[in-house]
Amino acid sequence: ARKTEQTDLPSPRALLKENPYTPTSTLAQAIMDHSPLLTELVVVREWLQETAPLPCGPEATTGYWRFTKLGVMQALRSGGTGKEALVSRMDPDVCARRGEGGRGLAVDDSNYEKNLAMALYACVRAGRMDDAIEMCRKAGQPWRAASIRGARLFQWHDISTETFDEDEEDMDVWSGNRHRRLWKATCIRAALSNNVPEYDRMLYAALAPSYQTAAVLKGACRTWEDHLWAQISIICEERESGEMEKLGGGFWENEMRELEGEGDEEDDESDWVGRVGRALEALKDVAVVEGLGPEHAFNYSQLHIILDKTDMMLENFADALKSGSLPTSSREYAPLCRFFAHLCLYFQMIDVSVPPLATQIILESYLQVLEAAGQRDLIALYAGALGDNAVERYAMFLVSLQLSADTSERRLALTRARDHGLDMDRVAVATAERTIEKAFEDLPRLRGSLPSIITLQPPSTASELLLLRSIEWTTYSETTYPTALEQANVILRYFLGTHTTTMSMISR
Repeated sequence: ARKTEQTDLPSPRALLKENPYTPTSTLAQAIMDHSPLLTELVVVREWLQETAPLPCGPEATTGYWRFTKLGVMQALRSGGTGKEALVSRMDPDVCARRGEGGRGLAVDDSNYEKNLAMALYACVRAGRMDDAIEMCRKAGQPWRAASIRGARLFQWHDISTETFDEDEEDMDVWSGNRHRRLWKATCIRAALSNNVPEYDRMLYAALAPSYQTAAVLKGACRTWEDHLWAQISIICEERESGEMEKLGGGFWENEMRELEGEGDEEDDESDWVGRVGRALEALKDVAVVEGLGPEHAFNYSQLHIILDKTDMMLENFADALKSGSLPTSSREYAPLCRFFAHLCLYFQMIDVSVPPLATQIILESYLQVLEAAGQRDLIALYAGALGDNAVERYAMFLVSLQLSADTSERRLALTRARDHGLDMDRVAVATAERTIEKAFEDLPRLRGSLPSIITLQPPSTASELLLLRSIEWTTYSETTYPTALEQANVILRYFLGTHTTTMSMISR
């Protein structure tokens, strides 16, 4: 949503002035279009619904409250109350009605009702309202389907100023709830009623999320994603309802109650953004029953992305790497470095700005993880993301190969630099220079007279071999031959100036 270019769309007030009979769904869309944060939250809510577990409906039933019906009929025939304390009526509200003396359904029917309500809640949680409606119909409870359909906003294309496809069917047929405000108030009362079964209360709280029913809705949450979905659903629903109230509800809700004054919409949006931020910040400390908690890297980063605090998130992790508060010996070090490195790269791919220094620290740490794991074929890929430091960083990796790689392996490692967008010649020159510097750090300095060519020479050391083989890096491409010649001259002069005459003969 943040990457979508904002378009100049009519405001809800402008729509009502142009057409007083604008459907509620059109007004709700206009409210969302004029609130960037609301648009973002709706996108997050849709994602949370799409990734929710698929609901599993209860087993098919052979009739409406079959076991309760048999018990009631048996009690009527025998003139008694029956073996169970069953309800005396069969209407859908009998369990919530006072005066039944604590009576309930038969055990099997009660369990079925609970499983059905839980399955319907799972459908609402997953955004599958049509599936929930169909589940109610198959269960022989059309009144539940009607109550769920009440969540839909009133829509009538034929009287809307919106543009639709000409071939779209049913343009003159309206759908949705014309009195959704009344329906929502009823759902809230049902969710707060102690007479309604707990699983039904959770269902109504999910259908019409509000600050009043927040405790009931959060009582149904088990995972961190559930808590995030519940909080965002409440925020979105309350924002839409509040803005609709300011508009007077439109013709279909309140028959054009007088519009409130426009006021300062920018200040109102700013205040609301602050309240939303504080509400979402509270999710950092939420306790979960199942799954990963808010401290997990995925959930932690997800929340910071929603709050638009990605810079702070990456800088905090980079500081943890620098300070050593996340030791390299911990089990979480490598997975966290991998996760945040890919997160930085993904942000760069979609043109989301990231703090350069923090990104460099994170990628450097991940390169060290790859080096320690021996994944040489991936080094060039991630080193290429370091920008100006990419050549030097990959050259450092090639230097670290020292004598462990033969000529073919060195050529292949150098070729990978070109495959991942690095300048192969620059990498070769830098690698040769760093290798010579490393070798000279361990080799003795030239002192005294020139060595004799007659005396027996000691075997070559690893540092001498490393110095000699440093020339290989600049011999794979013709463009680096001049550099190879200069470096060979330096190396030859050094070997001639020491007792390693054998090495000088090899270098020639």
